[in-house]
Amino acid sequence: MIRRLSLWCTGLILLIALASLGIAGCGGGAGSSGTSSQNLFGNLNIRVTREEGPTRAQVREGTILLSTSSSAQRLLVELYPLPLQTPPAPLVVRSFNLVDGRGQVVIDQIPAPAHYQVRGYLFEGASTEYSASFMVEDIEILPGVLASASTWLTPRPSGSPTPTPTPTPTPTTLPGVPFTVDSGAEPQVAMRADGQFVVSWQAGKVRALGFNASPTPVPLWSQPVVVSEDTNCESPAPAINSSGLFGVAWLVKFPSPQRLMAAYRNLETGSPAGGPEEIYNSSDVPGEELDWVGFGMCEASSTSIPAPIVALLRTSSINSISSFFVLASDPIDTWPRDNYPQSVPLAAPNLDVDANGHCAQVFYEATNLQLRLSQNHETNTATITTVDGTGWLSRPSVAIRNGRIAVVWGSSDPAGSGLAVFLQRFQYDPGATILTPVALDPEPIKVSEGLSGQSHLAPDVAMDGRGNCVVVWRYWEGSSLAQIVGRPVNANGSLHPVFQASNDDQVEHDWPSVGMDSAGNFVVCWGVENGGFIKGCRYASCFP
Repeated sequence: MIRRLSLWCTGLILLIALASLGIAGCGGGAGSSGTSSQNLFGNLNIRVTREEGPTRAQVREGTILLSTSSSAQRLLVELYPLPLQTPPAPLVVRSFNLVDGRGQVVIDQIPAPAHYQVRGYLFEGASTEYSASFMVEDIEILPGVLASASTWLTPRPSGSPTPTPTPTPTPTTLPGVPFTVDSGAEPQVAMRADGQFVVSWQAGKVRALGFNASPTPVPLWSQPVVVSEDTNCESPAPAINSSGLFGVAWLVKFPSPQRLMAAYRNLETGSPAGGPEEIYNSSDVPGEELDWVGFGMCEASSTSIPAPIVALLRTSSINSISSFFVLASDPIDTWPRDNYPQSVPLAAPNLDVDANGHCAQVFYEATNLQLRLSQNHETNTATITTVDGTGWLSRPSVAIRNGRIAVVWGSSDPAGSGLAVFLQRFQYDPGATILTPVALDPEPIKVSEGLSGQSHLAPDVAMDGRGNCVVVWRYWEGSSLAQIVGRPVNANGSLHPVFQASNDDQVEHDWPSVGMDSAGNFVVCWGVENGGFIKGCRYASCFP
């Protein structure tokens, strides 16, 4: 269940043993016990039962209990940090199905001690309109404290119609060649212009495996290589270029101080080419939290030094997005930190780097999605707002090639009550002194258009040399298990049909990632929850 949740609250998952924490009502008489502890996390165990009588939600002994006499079949739960932002933005959004009015889910890895507001929405059948809602005004997560709070659900107004769902197409099958990588979690793929690619993931330590450029992927090495020396690694992000090297950046959160690490490997052999080495640690700022790593590599010929890589992360305690330009050398060296501190919350950064060293960074500034564009380590940076005030539900992704940029994200669908995936594309003059993105799409493109269901999240995007791109994301509907789907988008903005990459409807899938070569061939990778395998599929170009 934690795997199922991971892409809803990306960046909050810590692969460590957690303290046993309770949930207390704000007025439940809980003391301040444990509030000085560091790195505390809590759980919400949500149990839903259907029985005769009034409908209500209750927090009791670490569990939110819901009982209802309705015929609800689905539940959407939102968790908001208190005090609320303006506009409110949920920290966690979780949707799950009820079987005969019953179900259970664990929302794990919630930062504590802290106060939260819980909102829930019950849905009947395939309706997109909720039949009842509830809100627990204030719960406090503290270690070792049990208390109670309750709230009544608000039924849908009498006579409010239940819309009849419009039949929508299911994902198509796009011919591809499937392959299995290894066991683990958090896979990401990086593909270079000639079609060779590398997959990185974590299984305690960071691992990687390179593949050739043939239509049927063949590993370049006899077995995966272990990139990290630490065992508590998170968020591994790969990067690759034509120099024959690839790199991986990752976080180590325990033991303290938290560290940003990077290493280089030879693509043909998998042998070390630099690192692993610490790029940054949290010791300079007490209580600083590191999360959300992005990674990209430009071509060696674009600068006077060999193959720089840029690593991006968020330092949550000081609302700062930081870039570190990492030299592909042994020992690894870096340019000075490029810091972007703000007084409002910053979250979920990601980046991509093109062959010329142009770096596109995306992140949330409060509830606005921001795009920054810069040249190598220079400070001539343009920042624009791509989406204003719509809130966010999942980490954005960005791709940059030959003067074009594609940005994708998952958020609430303004046209309905569900969750959708959006794409917006930009162009810029690569020869300009200051790189200024200009929108190609006046409005965001709803990439998940045409699919039923309300759960479209965790998108990733890749682009070829002509401006064509592929968007992949995690999707489920009704009682089905989560699958990985994708959609090619032509350079002119026209959409191909949605295709399903994962091929097993009996297990959950998560962590979708996509890489693309210069000719439009692409690779999709994802994690399989049952058994913890990393799988993928390679596709030939489908673009005109």
